[in-house]
Amino acid sequence: LLLLRRWGWEGERLEAVHFDHGLRGERSRREAEHCAAFCAARGIAFRKIELRLAPGPDLEERAREARLDVWRSLGEVAVALGHHADDAAETLLLRLARGSASGGLAGLRPVRKFGKVTLLRPLLEYRRSELEEFLRAEGVTDWNEDDSNSDNALSRNYLRNILLPGWYAAGPACRAGLQRSLAALAQDADFLETCAAERLRELPPGRVSPASFWRSLPPALLGRVLHGYLAARVGEFPPLAHAALERFRKELAKPHRNRCRFPLGRDVVFALAGGRLELLAGEERETVREAVWTLRGVPVLECGRWRLVCERGDSGAAPAPDAYHFVFDAAELPEEIAVGPRRAGESLELPEGGRRRIKHLLANASLPVAPVILRDLAGRVLAVPGVRRGAIAPVTAATRELVSIAAEIMPEGGKKRGNVGSGD
Repeated sequence: LLLLRRWGWEGERLEAVHFDHGLRGERSRREAEHCAAFCAARGIAFRKIELRLAPGPDLEERAREARLDVWRSLGEVAVALGHHADDAAETLLLRLARGSASGGLAGLRPVRKFGKVTLLRPLLEYRRSELEEFLRAEGVTDWNEDDSNSDNALSRNYLRNILLPGWYAAGPACRAGLQRSLAALAQDADFLETCAAERLRELPPGRVSPASFWRSLPPALLGRVLHGYLAARVGEFPPLAHAALERFRKELAKPHRNRCRFPLGRDVVFALAGGRLELLAGEERETVREAVWTLRGVPVLECGRWRLVCERGDSGAAPAPDAYHFVFDAAELPEEIAVGPRRAGESLELPEGGRRRIKHLLANASLPVAPVILRDLAGRVLAVPGVRRGAIAPVTAATRELVSIAAEIMPEGGKKRGNVGSGD
């Protein structure tokens, strides 16, 4: 804030926004009051926004999406963020361990656009120690430290507090080398994105394109051109997972004689036939709405093109479960469950232990229609039809009654007959 004012952002052009995620009780309230007082003393407009996120897995991603939703709701807006050079170096190493390409490795860039939202990071050339020195020179010494920054079980904190300090001490040139690598990666990523934009302009308008165009793209451009193509025709679209890109490339390489449909995540389906690639997107998304399913009263539920059938039986008649047929312990399964589309940041607790992001599970699956998620009313995921079940309500030696839920995909243009429930 102080630097932005020094650089000429004043009055109505500058407003401080504080997000209260509702997770730390009294500490959150005190921090909000501290920020409000800091701004009031300097004549800077201040706004507090309460997000009230539920505790649980994937919290950072859910919080990031919630903040971005707020910025989108404001229309044309520029948001200045405080990421600095040390943040960028940590992000580089974390994404390197995840197998990111140049665009991801140089992810913290000075300017990024998300629709009408422009994210600015004017401090990427400055180290944290330089920013602290600047604050002390301005008479500011009472900044807040997040308690979680000392938890070295978190990957970023391990890098920040243990790995990087030792590395920098052993090789003082490492810090400058990382910054040069970041700059080079950003230049490479900008060049590739420019090339991708030029190739994208070769495509005709609409949702049908020649398969030969996609086959001719080098691997370094394929993901970028495909992402731009989807964003232009479907709307704002997240970067594609590596598994989804591999599926796209492999399907294009197959000698399909008949019309072939294959999914790419986020309810996007492609149809390939006769040298033409057709984008089938948005149709399934519009027909999937969240419903509350009362299992005893409504044995059959239709959601989008999914037909879900619930049956009960004793433990001796347990059918063989698979990705489209799930069996639960009736005593542990709630009487009402929610059925609907995937939520941002959602994950599945696995029966064998650990968790997996549902978006990653879907990227590796081959669902021909928009996915639906079964979850309890507290938001815990029970199963993902066509993919796998979770760890909730497992069948054990103590199980006396079973609930089985079978999922099937109904054909396009018509629905199967049955006792159809309407949900909530």
